[in-house]
Amino acid sequence: MRRTLAASSNQLLTMPKAVTRQFWLVGSARCAYRMQQRGVPTISTHLKAQAPRTAVFFLLLAVLAGAGCVSQKKAREEAHQAYVAGQEQAMQAAMRARQEKGPVVMVQGQVLHSAVPWQEGMKLSQAIVTAEYTGFMNPRLIRVMRSGQVEGEFKGIDLLHHQDMDLEDGDTVLILP
Repeated sequence: MRRTLAASSNQLLTMPKAVTRQFWLVGSARCAYRMQQRGVPTISTHLKAQAPRTAVFFLLLAVLAGAGCVSQKKAREEAHQAYVAGQEQAMQAAMRARQEKGPVVMVQGQVLHSAVPWQEGMKLSQAIVTAEYTGFMNPRLIRVMRSGQVEGEFKGIDLLHHQDMDLEDGDTVLILP
């Protein structure tokens, strides 16, 4: 492909595209040189002025990132300790509720009321409704514990299909999302 350039007002020149591109690059270099001579800041001078600030920023970022690192093993241990502490608090709450309210069923999980008063013939679904389950979706697993042993395990959908069980005083219902 050829381009047409006006060398003067009376004369037209036809040049190959590569030659045209070369003239444009030379013209750009001349323009940048003239701007530098006049003291007009260019992109390269702007980048040179920003370089020290950028280096300090990345150095500070590296220091802050390194200061907050925790090993995965230590993070898992802390999470496990927090889980165990939460379980102990729930058991203590169950003991207090039994002493204060009489016969109760403890419901652990995403519920508003963890201690539900037990009644003769109470079903698992009644306990969950009374505890006011607040989870977004059906629970993944519902486990009924009696005297420290697993008495029954249900999926959330099982309760909708009328697979229910009777609860006794002191039972603990674990709702796992």
